[in-house]
Parts: sequence; structure tokens; C-alpha cells
Amino acid sequence: EGLVWDVAVPILEGKLGSVRVGMSEEHLQTVIRDTTRFLLLVTGCVSIVSVVAAYVLTFVATRPILNLVKMTEAVGAGQLQRKVPVRTKDEVGRLGTAFNAMTEVLARSRNEIEQFNRQLLRRNEELHDKEVSRRRLLEKLIDAQEEERKRVARELHDQVGQSLTALIMGLGSTEEMIPAEAD
Repeated sequence: EGLVWDVAVPILEGKLGSVRVGMSEEHLQTVIRDTTRFLLLVTGCVSIVSVVAAYVLTFVATRPILNLVKMTEAVGAGQLQRKVPVRTKDEVGRLGTAFNAMTEVLARSRNEIEQFNRQLLRRNEELHDKEVSRRRLLEKLIDAQEEERKRVARELHDQVGQSLTALIMGLGSTEEMIPAEAD
């Protein structure tokens, strides 16, 4: 059956004879082929398991960071009430805790700013109302001054008119009393 490999090994330096072993090359090729297939199969399986394990570990390791990224985007959109779930006490967990503390400070600051803005709006409305009242009072004052000016002008006109009329009449009667010889 094909080529046979024959190996002879002396026993006690040839004193007891030798041991001979013959192996068929076809059998050796079959064993080598089967062993190679087995090793390739094991290598392939280990590679697939390694890739799956790496994917799972990467997913598990990066999920908290991806959550943190999502929360960062939400906070950037103004959703300050959102919190990062903290499940570990490693660096990522500490980062999540610090992020949550930061969002709480931001929310407080935002509330304070909104409250201050409401106060400013209320004060601006009050100031506007006071300005409107001041303008009304000023218009009333100007109207009252104008009315007083008209009243004083009428009184002066009436008094001066009566005085002038009396003076003219007095001069007319004085003129009649003066004899014409003075001419």
C-alpha cells in the first residue's frame, strides 16, 4: 500500500538485536491531514469565540460611555433633568457621578436665572406702568397749566379791558370839561 517508512533502532547497542517499525506514508499523510483539519477547526472556533467575546466586552465596556454621550446630547438640548445611570465605581462611574452633579448645578443655575428673569419682567412691567402713570399725570399737569394760563389771560383781559374803558370814558368826560379856548 504505497511507500512504507522503515525505522530500525538497536537495542543495547545491537547486542540484543534491533527494533524495526514500518509506517505507511499514506497513513502518515492521513494523520497529518486529520490533525491539520482539527487544528484549523479549533483555531477557527477559537477565533470566532474571541471575536464574539471581544464584541461583547467592547459593548459592555462602552455602553456606559455611550449612555454618557446620549445624556450629554440631551443636556445640550436643554433636558437638565436627565441623569446618567451609574452602575460601577470605576473611572466611568465617577465620570457619570460628576456629570450628574454638573447637571444638578446647571439645573439650579438655570432655575435661578429663570426666576431672576421673571423678577426683571415683573419690575419692567411695574416700571412701564409707573411711566404710563407719570405721563398721564404730566399731561394732566400741562392741561391744568394751560387752563390756568387761559383763565389768567381772560381775567387780565377783562380787568385791563374794563380799566381801559373806564379810563377812556374818564378822559372823554375830562376832555369835554376842558374849555375849547385852549386851542
